[in-house]
Amino acid sequence: MKSFFEISPILEKTLDSVWLRNEIIAENLANVDTPGYKSKEVVFEQILRNEMMKRGSKMKIARTHPLHITNEYDVVNIKPEIRIKNNSSLRNDKNNVDIDLEMAELTKNTLKYDVLSQLIKKHFQNLQSVISEGRR
Repeated sequence: MKSFFEISPILEKTLDSVWLRNEIIAENLANVDTPGYKSKEVVFEQILRNEMMKRGSKMKIARTHPLHITNEYDVVNIKPEIRIKNNSSLRNDKNNVDIDLEMAELTKNTLKYDVLSQLIKKHFQNLQSVISEGRR
């Protein structure tokens, strides 16, 4: 049960960042013909990895009530960053959106979202099973 409470906030934050990435990719695709537009990207996984390595496994979760379950992971303050991509393949109109690359990223991101959703669903099914079996 401890692993459920440790991994759930990380999965939730990662799912949020994947959703944000989907929005940024959609924005890039919508501006494929906008002169001067610079494509953006969402950086989260590297930030999460760096924070977890920096803090080790000593991260604390924010508690809003003293009776809430404690946890060693605090991902509340870890936020994804939106950055301008540094690809130098500018077109004559100074737009650097590569539609093929964006579509590939969208496909990869959709698969990531589906996998994370399934993992979260499985965690809640496991918790439901523990609660149901505990009543017997």
